[in-house]
Amino acid sequence: MTHLTHGRIRLAEFSRQTHVAVAPAGAKLDDILTPDFWVHVQSTIRAWDRIELRAEDGSWFADLVVTQSGMAFKVRPLTVINKDGKVLTLSTPQEVGTTSNALRAPKGYVIDYGGPLHRYRVVRKSDGEVLHYGMDEDEAIRWAIRHAAEQTGAPPAATPEPINDTPDGVPTLIPDNWEELHWKQQLKLAEEISGGPVIEAHGKTVTERARDIIAATVEARADDARNAA
Repeated sequence: MTHLTHGRIRLAEFSRQTHVAVAPAGAKLDDILTPDFWVHVQSTIRAWDRIELRAEDGSWFADLVVTQSGMAFKVRPLTVINKDGKVLTLSTPQEVGTTSNALRAPKGYVIDYGGPLHRYRVVRKSDGEVLHYGMDEDEAIRWAIRHAAEQTGAPPAATPEPINDTPDGVPTLIPDNWEELHWKQQLKLAEEISGGPVIEAHGKTVTERARDIIAATVEARADDARNAA
């Protein structure tokens, strides 16, 4: 049996922040279960922070814990009540994050969490060697994809060509000010457009590739609009 040691316990105020937020008018409870709800504030929130979120009209209150920060931002509702104090059961999965276009480690690699110093790391299955560490989970997976491609001598798998429709046939909305978005938001948008992960290739960084995909899609849509006129 293992035991908790003094170095692993401390006052909460030294380990996490508590945020108080008011959902904008018109926001519904299910909105907090979508990654887009948090996109403008997630850079200021750390893993294991708490968020006390309430509806502007006081119709509901949610006590949330952040289970993952950064690009793979996730929150888990601990308690959700209405204005009468009744505990509400959410109809959608309680863990929220960027689940579409989820990245997967290539065959022969394991992505695991090595503690607060190593964070997420890439481990080779064959001998257990830690190949790289100190990354977010998505960063570790992208590193493993590039490393696997280098070992086989093949170029990294090309990002799918930009398309106007997602697999469900509904066009991905591209805001007019997309060039002003944070690079993480641009990356997420590019992966939604292409239907797969964006990785470094052809001498371009992930950010450059994401911007190329968005720009090409915007241009293709403009051409389609002109041709239809």
